[in-house]
Amino acid sequence: MRAQILSVIFLTGNFLFAQTSPRVDSILRAVAFQKDSVKAQSLMRIGNIYVRLGKIDSAMIYFNKVVLYGKGKNDNNYICKAKLEIGRAYIRNNDFTNALNTFFEILKISEKEQRYNYLGAAKTNIGFVYLSQKRVNDALPFFLDAEKKLLAVKDTVGLFGVYSYLPVCIGMTGDTARAINYFQRGFDLYDAYEESHPITQSEREILDRNRMVQIYNRLDYLLNEEELNKDLKRAEMVWGHLKNGTDTAQQFELLTILANLSLSLKKYKQAIKYAEQAILLYDGKKYNQITDIYWLIAQASGKTGQYEKAYQSLLLFRKYNDSLFNVSQLEAINSVEAKYQVQNKEQEINALQKQERSQRIITALAIGGLILTLGFSLLVIRSGKLRRKLLLKEKDIEKTKLEQKMSELEQVALRAQMNPHFIFNCLNSVQRYVINNDVKGVNSYLSTFASLIRQTLENSGKSLVSLKDELKYLETYICVEKMRSSDNFEYEIIVDDDIDTASVGLPGMIIQPFVENSILHGIGCKSEKGGVLKLTIVKKEQLIFVVEDNGPGIKNQDLSERNYGKRYEPRGGSITAKRIEIYNNLHEEKIEFSITDKVKTATGESGTRVRLAFPIIYI
Repeated sequence: MRAQILSVIFLTGNFLFAQTSPRVDSILRAVAFQKDSVKAQSLMRIGNIYVRLGKIDSAMIYFNKVVLYGKGKNDNNYICKAKLEIGRAYIRNNDFTNALNTFFEILKISEKEQRYNYLGAAKTNIGFVYLSQKRVNDALPFFLDAEKKLLAVKDTVGLFGVYSYLPVCIGMTGDTARAINYFQRGFDLYDAYEESHPITQSEREILDRNRMVQIYNRLDYLLNEEELNKDLKRAEMVWGHLKNGTDTAQQFELLTILANLSLSLKKYKQAIKYAEQAILLYDGKKYNQITDIYWLIAQASGKTGQYEKAYQSLLLFRKYNDSLFNVSQLEAINSVEAKYQVQNKEQEINALQKQERSQRIITALAIGGLILTLGFSLLVIRSGKLRRKLLLKEKDIEKTKLEQKMSELEQVALRAQMNPHFIFNCLNSVQRYVINNDVKGVNSYLSTFASLIRQTLENSGKSLVSLKDELKYLETYICVEKMRSSDNFEYEIIVDDDIDTASVGLPGMIIQPFVENSILHGIGCKSEKGGVLKLTIVKKEQLIFVVEDNGPGIKNQDLSERNYGKRYEPRGGSITAKRIEIYNNLHEEKIEFSITDKVKTATGESGTRVRLAFPIIYI
């Protein structure tokens, strides 16, 4: 979600022009009377206006005209400038393959002529594409080299883009201290630039946009309330510049940032205020962002006891994001729904209790007078008690139904096991085989990948799979990763001889996320070859799996069952931990798991070891 919000800021942060069609018309009329070089600049301006209007196809026409002009004049400056915008336009259309091809073309031209400003810009964009695909190890070298090239030519505006995303990339490698240092380097650069230069309106917009990126990306790294308040003040300063402008898309994104910072500081009313202002600016296009806004309002309203507002916000959240729930959101949604329903029932019960008290007063006044009235009053009281008991029983039944619904929704959400980024990277690997004309390699890879997808679909609908099928699935997945990494690691699967793999069952696809972590964040982080993945299965009183690697290890991350999945792995860990928790709540015999940094063991070797113990189930 956050990468999608910030990609819009990133792509609109470098060229800032008017956004209206009359502005385009006036420039087009002037083009006919301009010299060639001025005409090329005007065509670039028109292309950027169309980008700001969201008309990417129209923008492409004018950028390509500038490319043709550059080729006709043998002027690589215009070629590189236009191709940068073409590549960014491809990113806006989620066409990452053509975007990368375009940026690499710029590298080829600019490296030959040592145009460091275009080298830095192209490498920044390539790093951004890789980062948006979670390919951190691919993105980091491009960001670092972009910083080096842009520092060499003192291209401060170009460095704004680098320092917006390089800290995020470094943070995803686990080096939090270095990431925070780079965030501060970016803020210092902005402050120094403002102090040493008279700031034009266009430069002010560039600074403000990149400050927005920095502030939003740094949310995950803010360590205390003081730092949160500093960033809130920075965001409010930017809001002071933008709130009276005409760029509603930028105002929407900044209000989203202000709402998130306020929520983190537990300023719930302020968070709701900013979020509701953002909704007023919603243009019907930022589909994922509006779901984030309604989710934020639901959280803040729930914290302040406004359960009806929270409930209505969650209904709107569902409307926009019906199929994208994660486990934590499902829990919160059902929790708020339960509170809302219980609150309504409690109000009904309180009303009945007030009515019952009134009936008792009337009965007390009539005791000495009329026997008939007494009998009637007692009957009313008894009837009121019966109604209250029935209502309380109904409340308990509805709470049970809500808890059951929560469990069912969690199980539905837990079926989302196949990572879209993994599929995208696999398709990139197929492309690499095709480019290298490796027919045998592409056939082998596609066959293995197809087998993995088929096994995933076959196993996803089963509550239990045989150990034989699970091992087959794991080996297929490891083979795909091994081929995709150009055989950059080795693996070994050891199974006790006395285990009948066909007759022993276990919940499917629980082991795979831990294997994925070992490959991507264990041996995948090694700077040289020699990575080893080892999977051992033994049967004692339980069926025990041990997944271990010789990567760099966990590095003091908090990996308790409660916090597992927040930093150690990119996807699936929290889902897997929740599946284990739900399984353990429903069964007497539990699944156990633990994670160990091998450097802390007696051997002192590097790497991570995951141990899972399943109850033995015969199928």
